[in-house]
Amino acid sequence: MIDRVAREKAIQLLVKIFTEGITNYCLEDNWPDGSPDYSLKAISEQLWFYYDESPEKILVRNVFGPDIIALIERCIAFLTSDLEYEWPKYSFETENRALIERILGLGKRRAAAQWAHFKSAGDIDAWPFLRIEDYRRTLNQIEEDKRRRTRRKRVSPYIVTKKVAGNDDDGDR
Repeated sequence: MIDRVAREKAIQLLVKIFTEGITNYCLEDNWPDGSPDYSLKAISEQLWFYYDESPEKILVRNVFGPDIIALIERCIAFLTSDLEYEWPKYSFETENRALIERILGLGKRRAAAQWAHFKSAGDIDAWPFLRIEDYRRTLNQIEEDKRRRTRRKRVSPYIVTKKVAGNDDDGDR
């Protein structure tokens, strides 16, 4: 299920990383938890691993490396789309626990099998999109929407009024 209101809230929070910055506390406190849109839970879990939970600090673009910036941009693009989250249910928290288990030599096969199953479901480099084609299509749609908005802004009310009034402005003054 797509929860457009919750997605818009998440987009606003993530965009702040690229604009004015947002504290880790503010991001967590205002994240739309409890939404039936599973993409929000998955994105929240995934992003949580890329910043410290405590102490409070400001998250801004230059805090993250290029791979994490690309991930955040994909998350924003995904949340902008009308696509359902199609990856199998998988807890990235479980992946961290599985990593610790592997380091300690516990549950290596189980953790590896769970991760392999998850990765095999789609193009992991496109996550949270399942397919890279969906990501590209969404980026194209975002660009087209930007162009439409820009064209609307360029049309002055004067020109619209003249056309509605039937004045062609053929040079007769």
